[in-house]
Amino acid sequence: MDEPPEDELTFRVQRAVESDVKRREIEKSQAAMTAREQRGDDHGRPPFGLCYDDEGRQWVADRESGEFATALEVIRLRKANCSWREIADETGVNRSTARGIYDRRDRYLEEAESGVVT
Repeated sequence: MDEPPEDELTFRVQRAVESDVKRREIEKSQAAMTAREQRGDDHGRPPFGLCYDDEGRQWVADRESGEFATALEVIRLRKANCSWREIADETGVNRSTARGIYDRRDRYLEEAESGVVT
């Protein structure tokens, strides 16, 4: 790490430049997020059992890991009135994640019905 400059003026100039660079980075990031939202793209870390498509725009079923099938099993068990503890014991998915899956069940079921998962 660079040592701070000894004279006050140099230090203040460096801080001003660093602040301006950081501000521009934040603005660029916010603009990119706004553009994703306007296009209807998903953003953030995909939920359990989902991953980004090849274009990096939409969440789709993660067929390779097997997690999507597990997510569908969580939904099936909850609809069968299993408790969160029973679901966790049966699937190995912790209760918090299982609740998140069930809260997004429409998204998972839509993805399953789309024929993407074999």
